[in-house]
This record gives sequence, C-alpha cells and structure tokens, in this order.
Amino acid sequence: EVRQPLLRGRGAFIQRMPVVISRIGTDQELANMEAQLQNMVTNIEIRYWDLYSAYRNLDAAKTGRKAALETWRILKDQFEEGADVNIQQVAQAGEQYYFFDSSVIEAYNNLLVAESNLRWLMGIAATDGQVIRPIDEASMAPMEFDWESSLNEALAYRPELRQERWEIKKKELSLAYAKNSLLPQLNVTGLYRWL
Repeated sequence: EVRQPLLRGRGAFIQRMPVVISRIGTDQELANMEAQLQNMVTNIEIRYWDLYSAYRNLDAAKTGRKAALETWRILKDQFEEGADVNIQQVAQAGEQYYFFDSSVIEAYNNLLVAESNLRWLMGIAATDGQVIRPIDEASMAPMEFDWESSLNEALAYRPELRQERWEIKKKELSLAYAKNSLLPQLNVTGLYRWL
C-alpha cells in the first residue's frame, strides 16, 4: 500500500517538522548550558578581582594603621618630654590608631568573605589550608571599545539571543504545522494485494 497526502500532512517539510522542532529544543538546551558556563566564568572573574581589591584594601588599612601608630608614639614621647603637645593631641592620635586598627580588622574580614566567595564558585574547600592570593595586576591601560563590532558580536554570539531566535523559529514551525493540521485530509492511496 502506498499513501500520498495531498492536503493535510503533504510534503517533506511537514513530515520532518517534529524532528526539526525537537532539534531546535536540543540547540536551545545547549545554548542554555553555554549561557550558564559564561555566567559562571564571569562570576569567577568578578570574584577574583573582588579578592584583589580586598587585598589592596587590607594593605592600605595596614599602612594607615602603621602611620597612625607611629604618629601616636611620636606625640606620646613628645608629651612625656614636656614638648608643645597637649593630652588631647595624644588622645586624638590614639583614637586614630584604634580607628585604623578596626579598619584593618574589617578589611581582613572582607578579604575572608571575598576569598570564601571565590572558593565557593570554584568548588574549592575552605579547609584545604591554602590561601588564594591574586598574582595578576589590574591593567591601567586605557581601553577603547568599538561599539559596532561589540554590538554585532553580542547579537551573533550571545546564547540568550540565540535561544530567543530559536524559540521564534520553533513557534513559526509550530504555527505552520498547526495550519497544515487545519486542512482537510485528502490522500491518494494505491493498494496492491497478492493472494
């Protein structure tokens, strides 16, 4: 028996449509995985530079604390020697030292949080006994981006945009398949029997 649809289900386009739609779904899942991977790499890079910044903040706080301690010691020695320094200046220098000391503690806590965030994203245990210290220095060179090429690359390569284009294509194919299903069924059938 040979059956050839003339209206509903006619043509290779309609016959292959379920396979094409499922292939588009597979491509969408691959693009979704690619988007998740891009997001993970971006988040790791952001956390890396957050950790870099936390180390810089800690170093700055330690430098400030060291300078405040030195100032406090000098003023205290001058006060004890009877120089032209009053007790309020010594107390203010001591207060500045303790302020910078608390800044060092806060910067160290922020550093631990930044390192913990980076470890979590990278899947590294916090109890491995290692310290993560960024070795790359931030680039101070001026950056100029070409807007047109960046836009074209984003439109061509962003997984989210590709997913949406595929979703539109899938909807168009589903619409064409649904329109074909509204046609009446008219088939040409050829039957051969041998007894």
